Amino acid sequence: MMSEDHYPPRMIAMLEAVWGEGFLSPGGPEEVARIIGSHDISGKAVLDIGCGAGGIDITLVRDHGAGHVCGMTSKIRSSPMPAPLWIVRA
Repeated sequence: MMSEDHYPPRMIAMLEAVWGEGFLSPGGPEEVARIIGSHDISGKAVLDIGCGAGGIDITLVRDHGAGHVCGMTSKIRSSPMPAPLWIVRA
């Protein structure tokens, strides 16, 4: 999902091997479910600031029915490229 300017492919592969596809840190879909709890986000728009590789955003749409998720993350290292912006829709 992310460009090589932000996360080299080997780093993404290593982090996803540890934490799960699309996740660059602990948690995974189970932690997203724990945080969402009984809140109904079906059809809702969600803004995810600091989305990383977007695993949480995909989980919010796929597993919790969010209608639209906009994920934005800051630059990981100095780069002339703008910060990535992900849009995930149901």
